Amino acid sequence: MATVNSTTYAGNGISSVKIKYGSTTVDADVNTTSGTWTKSFTITDGRTGGAATNQLSDGEYTFTITATDGAGKTSEQTRTVKIDTQKPVVTAPVVTNITSGTAGGKTWYSTTQIPISTEVTDPTTGSSGISKVEYSTDGTTWSPLSNGGTSWTGTVSCNQGENTIKVRATDGVGHVSDTESITVNVDTEAPKITTT
Repeated sequence: MATVNSTTYAGNGISSVKIKYGSTTVDADVNTTSGTWTKSFTITDGRTGGAATNQLSDGEYTFTITATDGAGKTSEQTRTVKIDTQKPVVTAPVVTNITSGTAGGKTWYSTTQIPISTEVTDPTTGSSGISKVEYSTDGTTWSPLSNGGTSWTGTVSCNQGENTIKVRATDGVGHVSDTESITVNVDTEAPKITTT
């Protein structure tokens, strides 16, 4: 539920407040004595709905608010509101710009410093935007990746052996994406030869 409200002052009282967004105009609930008014809108699922009066789906809305007093004089203000109910989407990270080898059916890297990249999108048109993208190797401690537009990058310190690198994204209103991950195998030690 989203509510628009304010107090409007007029010497001879407020007779009405109308709110227009797009091609729709609705009446606010006005207290003619105090001059206060309010209007509530139902926020629908960001992917469906929003067609009915008083229902808003995800996106950006410009509200034109017109108050009329008892003498028929009007005053107008405009406010812009963004609605974002959807969490961002992050892709599984990939290892970039580093040489690897293969052994035992696995891909191996000879350094503990693993550069990764992940793509992040927000399904909401006119959304709140991506606030941060983070990675973790233990699922508890999260560190930031650098913003490169839709691509976010960073270098992850890994341990010898098998590592799981997880990534997640958070948008401007705090929605957190599902977690995606990649398994990285590290071997920094040269093989040992034993002769007898």
